[in-house]
Amino acid sequence: MEEFLRRMSEGGFNFYHVAVGKNIDDWVAWSKKYNFKMILQLDFAYLSSPSEEEARTKAPSAVDFIKKYKSESNILAFSIKEEPTPAYLNAVSVYFSEIKKEVPDANLFLLLNQGNTIDHLVRPYPDMLGSDRYAFWGWDGSAGGYSATPSSALKWYTNETRKYVKYANDLGIPYTAVFAGLANEMIVSNEKVESGAMGEVERIKEFVESRNQGWSRVDESRVKFTKYYRAPENAVSAMVWLSVLSGAKSVLLWDATPTLPEDVTQYKSLSESTSKTDLSLRLFMPGVEGSDLVNPVPAVSEYASAVQELQNFAWYIHRLSAPANSLDVAVSSGNGYAASYDLIGYPGKVIVVVNADVGRWDSNSVGSLIGSTKKFVIDDGGELENYMPNTQDALIKLDAAWPEGTVLWDISTGKQLSGGESVAISIAPGSGKMLYLGDEPGFVAVRNAAGGVISKPALRIAE
Repeated sequence: MEEFLRRMSEGGFNFYHVAVGKNIDDWVAWSKKYNFKMILQLDFAYLSSPSEEEARTKAPSAVDFIKKYKSESNILAFSIKEEPTPAYLNAVSVYFSEIKKEVPDANLFLLLNQGNTIDHLVRPYPDMLGSDRYAFWGWDGSAGGYSATPSSALKWYTNETRKYVKYANDLGIPYTAVFAGLANEMIVSNEKVESGAMGEVERIKEFVESRNQGWSRVDESRVKFTKYYRAPENAVSAMVWLSVLSGAKSVLLWDATPTLPEDVTQYKSLSESTSKTDLSLRLFMPGVEGSDLVNPVPAVSEYASAVQELQNFAWYIHRLSAPANSLDVAVSSGNGYAASYDLIGYPGKVIVVVNADVGRWDSNSVGSLIGSTKKFVIDDGGELENYMPNTQDALIKLDAAWPEGTVLWDISTGKQLSGGESVAISIAPGSGKMLYLGDEPGFVAVRNAAGGVISKPALRIAE
């Protein structure tokens, strides 16, 4: 595990979430050695039921652990439950209260994955909030049984992230965006399909036979579908940038699992098991497939490049605040995004612009969910077939009533952009730009405070 962290550090990573047991002295030492910040999930004290009594019973163990490790500078927060449903939130509140009663300065992290949870406040509030938003549906009930195109997936991801960021902002706490580049394949019986539980029966049968929308046959009694397909090329980078554009202060990719020796790996994927259960699951993750950070799958390498690029803007990102007087910035491209922020403690505004036009997948590309008559083939590795990543920069045109006396500056180069109401910016697919809006003295002051013009290029870890 130390070797894995060393490789992650060389790849440009500086933050991770990990499930731990009671003794983490090695983890703390390794993380300090390789300059990592951590969020710790306390598996030994994990809330496994919506029982308030369980919360009270497990709290003392969590309290002892947090007291021991809370002063470690590289530990950002502690988690006792991931992805709670609304039914769990009272128990989470009790658990948080029991911890805060004994350790008032404990930083507690809560990871959500359901929109209805933000209608219920957890008290005391968590100190950090995150959410799992996995956008690239192959076949998912939440999409009404439709697959998501790359463009609709990124639009959904942005809207969801903004919703959770608003919730975090209302609580006055930082938000961590968590997203996936993996594929997720599920296997169901013929009977399950015939029952209508998976959606319109005849439609699914047609997809199975035509290998469309991620459906195919396993054997005479079972079929399979891809619940999530792999984020295609440029999309992981786009999600990193869209997270920051939406207000996230940090990002996490789920999952970079270390490759384990065969004698340590005790199980094969469930899809290969002889179990007669009706539903089985197979995840295509970097570690499961035999890749690691010396030879990463493309999603991990792309993620590394994007986060290294954004680490150059860390000074700005942690000072971005939703403006009191919002500036409406219109974007010409249907897959271009822009957002305006105040810069806490400094004049002017920061405009974050993202080119989310990541690629095409066939001659009939559309921007929405895939209808029943469209061909949308996902192969056995979870990859979208016939996908063609965009390779050329796009001109993203910004239109706004820019305040008098202000101009736009490219923060990374320090150069002034052309004036007027319309400004065209060249941005690589899946990438973004951070711009400063203000006068020259203001920009000089901000640039000096931030350490000057950003000249450090993003590095790519070995592929």
